[in-house]
Amino acid sequence: MQFNRSWKDLGSPRKLRLNAWALLPHGRLKLNLVVSVSRNDSTLYWNSISLPGVIKHYNQWVPVHKLLVLPAGLVPTDKVTMYLWKSGGMVDAIYLDDLRLDKLS
Repeated sequence: MQFNRSWKDLGSPRKLRLNAWALLPHGRLKLNLVVSVSRNDSTLYWNSISLPGVIKHYNQWVPVHKLLVLPAGLVPTDKVTMYLWKSGGMVDAIYLDDLRLDKLS
């Protein structure tokens, strides 16, 4: 799962709100939802939300939100990417739905 858009296509925001619905079977997963901004091969911004860190009710859909403040100096062609990052030999099914990045300013 990966989302890629140019900073310009997102409306050149300074602030974004990451929104999603998640369903996890338990809290022992090593799982993050990541937003990054890159230019060529350089990462200019990286932020994540640990899903097991914010979800305390399992086997049910839970809303997840995070405010993201992007750095100054971004250019229209910079790439904004959102992806799921898991570590370890996780075999449990996890579910994400309605992933959005909303422009706040």
